[in-house]
Amino acid sequence: AGMQNIVVSDESAAKDAIAYLRRTNNGRATFLPLTTVKGRPWDDRTLKEKKGFVAMANHLVHCEDRFRDVVDYMLGRTIVANSIDNGASLAKSQQFQCRVVTLDGQLINVGGSYTGGQVFNKT
Repeated sequence: AGMQNIVVSDESAAKDAIAYLRRTNNGRATFLPLTTVKGRPWDDRTLKEKKGFVAMANHLVHCEDRFRDVVDYMLGRTIVANSIDNGASLAKSQQFQCRVVTLDGQLINVGGSYTGGQVFNKT
């Protein structure tokens, strides 16, 4: 769901876009103003030596400096793990306060719920 957020230049642009959506009855959206969004990346020092830890997701994204806070906001509390079993251990070690994503796309959500399976692609 987070990948559907819309990055905008500032709060004014966010308010204008929301007003447009309301006026035209075109649904809802989440806007991330570059001037206000601040990420709070997770301290990964205790994770670096744990089995299966790959990286924090925000550290795997290269972007212009002006987008760094948005990347940290979206991914700074997401652990990348090499497997679901190691991901489960990592999530538990952080008291399920971080999201974990595995290299094959399975998720352990904040709070401890799991999301996974197979998405069927039409080819």
